[in-house]
Amino acid sequence: MLPTRSLLKLERMWSIEAVQGKPFQVLPRDSFTRHNIRGFDFDDSRVLVPQRVRGYFIDKNGSAKNGRFYDASNKYPAGGFTASAEQCLRFAITLGSGQVFSAKSLDQMWTAQTTALGKKSVFGLGWGVVERNGQKMVGFNGLQPMTETAVRYFPASGADVALFCNAEGAQGLSELMDVLTEILLGAKWEESEPMKDSVPTHAGKPAF
Repeated sequence: MLPTRSLLKLERMWSIEAVQGKPFQVLPRDSFTRHNIRGFDFDDSRVLVPQRVRGYFIDKNGSAKNGRFYDASNKYPAGGFTASAEQCLRFAITLGSGQVFSAKSLDQMWTAQTTALGKKSVFGLGWGVVERNGQKMVGFNGLQPMTETAVRYFPASGADVALFCNAEGAQGLSELMDVLTEILLGAKWEESEPMKDSVPTHAGKPAF
């Protein structure tokens, strides 16, 4: 039995296929082509994907091992793509410059939602949303066997940073992302007021 979250993703995929009358994989590819978004493909473990690198697992002793076989197809409605860090940076800029969605849709997607208990979360629609050093910061993480990724984008300035690692269980990635973001901003991390009552967070920083 698949975990509930994975089952919900598959149900969405099946619903989209029923409405569109096409295999789900065709739809993102059509959209990427239409908006000139290059370098993205499905992480299909059964085919040769151009420029996809080998993934590894870092054990508790810090040793690298070959990653196990993993079928990412259950992630397709919400992820499961391959791309380089540069291609993801360009993807965020393409979205932020209004080449894919209207300003209204972007605002809805990049606005933090409120929980049923009235607490402000750190999640918009498919993206994490927080304030960092007084600026809105949006982003997303990727995590599956053999890889960990993170993208952060600042809509007001159009600046973004991406960190990709082809090893599951690697240590220090969150701290490295903080360093890269501080270099991008030219300032140390400062917790903004809206984050103090947000959920969930990790060590005072956004969990996404």
